[in-house]
Amino acid sequence: MVIFFSNPKISTSYQLEVDRALRFQALEYFSRHPDAGYITLNISPNWIENILASQTIHTLEMIKETGIDPKRVVIEITETKGDMDSLREIVDIYHEAGLMVAVDDFGAGASQMDRIEALEPDIVKLDMRLFKQAACGGKSADVALSISSIANRVGCHIVCEGVETVEEFHFGIECGSNHV
Repeated sequence: MVIFFSNPKISTSYQLEVDRALRFQALEYFSRHPDAGYITLNISPNWIENILASQTIHTLEMIKETGIDPKRVVIEITETKGDMDSLREIVDIYHEAGLMVAVDDFGAGASQMDRIEALEPDIVKLDMRLFKQAACGGKSADVALSISSIANRVGCHIVCEGVETVEEFHFGIECGSNHV
């Protein structure tokens, strides 16, 4: 299976075109369900430069066009790459527009604590693999609890994904998770 958005044979401009079409379709559908809660949209840090350079933030335009209350939209920054200054700039723009911002897979790979301070996200989503290991105890539990403690102290909501067992649920609560 070839993954579309990371396939080097597919041009970035075409990937962006497809992403925008899918994003608009999702927002349009969501707009017809005003009681549905939140919609989460992933943004790759690799595309932030293109977004800022275009002078038009298409996602914000789509939100306006579909009439969705921006407070119901969560922009999820994926992966760990990306220029921190550009990330901070786009996060500030999203926050000014009333959107929430989440940092996904926190605690995986090279993700760093400075992202919480620099980006001031509303939500930190713990990396699922780290969370599942942590729910079993040991050093991973200490790491997950430390991340959660710091995130909670700076006002971030914690999300634990992939909760499938009672033990994982209880560990999510121990982490101070707002959502599992």
